[in-house]
Amino acid sequence: MSLPAVKPTSNFFVDSERRLRIGSPEGTPVRTIVTSPGERFFLSLAHIDGIKTLDCNSSTWPSWLFYESVRADGGHKGFEFRTGKPKPNEARTAEIFFTNGSGNYRNINIALYDSARLGVSDISQLHMFQEIHEQADVFEKVLSHDHDVQEAARRLSNLSSIIFTGFGSSANAASYGVDILFRYAGKDASWKNPATLLEFGNQKDYRNTGLVAISQSGKTKEVVQAVKLLKNRGATTIALTNDTDSELAQAAHHVIPLNAGPEFSVAATKTFTATLLNLQLLVSHLAPLPEHLSLMQAFGETPEISRRLLESDLGMKELSASLISAPFGFLLAPESLSAIAREGALKFKEGANLLIDPYDWRTFFHGPVAMATEKTPVLLLPYPTELATQADVQSQLKAKGLSYHKINLPQSIVRMETHLAAIPYAMMTQLLAFYTAVGRGLNPDHPRNLTKVTRTSMAE
Repeated sequence: MSLPAVKPTSNFFVDSERRLRIGSPEGTPVRTIVTSPGERFFLSLAHIDGIKTLDCNSSTWPSWLFYESVRADGGHKGFEFRTGKPKPNEARTAEIFFTNGSGNYRNINIALYDSARLGVSDISQLHMFQEIHEQADVFEKVLSHDHDVQEAARRLSNLSSIIFTGFGSSANAASYGVDILFRYAGKDASWKNPATLLEFGNQKDYRNTGLVAISQSGKTKEVVQAVKLLKNRGATTIALTNDTDSELAQAAHHVIPLNAGPEFSVAATKTFTATLLNLQLLVSHLAPLPEHLSLMQAFGETPEISRRLLESDLGMKELSASLISAPFGFLLAPESLSAIAREGALKFKEGANLLIDPYDWRTFFHGPVAMATEKTPVLLLPYPTELATQADVQSQLKAKGLSYHKINLPQSIVRMETHLAAIPYAMMTQLLAFYTAVGRGLNPDHPRNLTKVTRTSMAE
């Protein structure tokens, strides 16, 4: 199968222990090569002697996969592959193995991103992909409407307690808001389930309490009802929503618009990070002056940082290869980013139908680690300010024979303390979940059993 001399777009290596790695023998380990029709990649077998042929663990070799034996630059021996379009109803995955004629050396999975199967000519046409890449522009708009946040901070500034509430992605954002309010403004706050507020909220006086209610659509019934209940019992109510004409916006004393623009994908991406940035701004206006000034300077860099990260991709497409065939996995983060780990895990569940279990680093080793095997993907959200703990986590994982994949933020792009890295990490996990969904043959714009507005009210 002779191929024209075209430089491959990706390189993969099988190392001396027969593990597949991206880019070099020291690169990120993966179990599956992810590719698309018309792409090329080189698979190096420099560390394995005697390879003579390829074979496939199926009745026929895939019609969309072509190869030839080559010796690439640097003398690496291996195979150069090219992918074409699959036949109708043909499997988009293949398990191939290398042999020396007497035994099975190494099985490699190859997954074909087939955008036609998802109803588009290219995966970049999917709403989730586009909305992920709109986030830098959204952040610029959020920063330009800071006056709405300042007014909310004025209303909350002299209250003795603040409650955050919301469901799903909004609950994850609310939990993050509780953490950073304590970290930067020194204010105690709590997250309450809207259903809990409805069940027990009529038993308290809320005249010195603020309620920050988050619903991207502004249509979640329990959230709206909780705002009305606590407002009637004296609470100062603030709504964060992407729809300023929604029932939630009408019910609250004051509204902070998310300013994210229409979001068509069911999975929240830009509305979630717009919520995070608005919460960061809210906390900065409640913080002491020195903290306020440093925070505002950091937030001003968010659009450019986000744009550069999304342009770089940080290898999320390649990393998704380790997740495509996995039955489940883990996403571990510092305690300060545990809400972001939960949100990232939610994106995998929604779009890729993949159970990713989120934990902070310490909690993982207090029980959940018993579920992990050497084949279980473990994703890490590392950060330079957590180096000591990070090194301990990695050594413990290695000692237990577990492999892990780090989602590294380059220090040349991101220079902020851990709490403020929430938005960059949220974007990268969104992108990784997107590529994993597509690699599993799923359209993340239309997840199974989900709609954009979730109706859960028992009154309906």
